[in-house]
Amino acid sequence: MEGKTYDVDVEVVPESQSQQAPETPAAPGPRPVKMPPPAFARGRRIPKSDEKTCRSPLAGVVTSVAVAAGQTVTKNDPLVIVEAMKMETRIASLAAGVVKAIQVAPGDPVQPGQVLIEFE
Repeated sequence: MEGKTYDVDVEVVPESQSQQAPETPAAPGPRPVKMPPPAFARGRRIPKSDEKTCRSPLAGVVTSVAVAAGQTVTKNDPLVIVEAMKMETRIASLAAGVVKAIQVAPGDPVQPGQVLIEFE
């Protein structure tokens, strides 16, 4: 492939043997694997959004910001869309208010708990 030369060994099996299942010892069953606890269980807490801030619930990239500073929003109005693993997550306001500041722009990477929007 692509101008490379490979040495290949081929074992020819007589037809009488090819019909038989190979004799292999039974593999032991799956063993449980101990996984470390998730970050939030190890004492690292991600701050939650409140009525004065809108925080990112996940890591990703901001694809759009649907509000502007000074704009009045009501509960469940779309604020920001964050894309993570080719899926878009719509982040909505938790309460009515006035947008004080926008901390992100389209194309910005965000982390869980990062402030996206501040309210007055």
